[in-house]
Amino acid sequence: MTTRDDYLKKMHAALEHLQVKASLAKLAARDVREALLKEYDSVQAQLEQAGAAAEGRWEALKSGCDAAWHSFKAKYDEAMARQRKGG
Repeated sequence: MTTRDDYLKKMHAALEHLQVKASLAKLAARDVREALLKEYDSVQAQLEQAGAAAEGRWEALKSGCDAAWHSFKAKYDEAMARQRKGG
């Protein structure tokens, strides 16, 4: 079982690894950038909730964090692929 601190460190590191803010600033389409920023903020909010939760409750919040992360990552990857293709 992953501890809360280990999980939060892993998720924060994953967000940092993407260098999200810098990459998002390079996106040409403003609507795509805004949508991704909302997704990013959602992941951050989920992580903050999990970090503030009591030890017995954070496991229940972990699935929400994972779902927010996977949604963001899929949209991020799609936007970066479109950006690389020039569209």
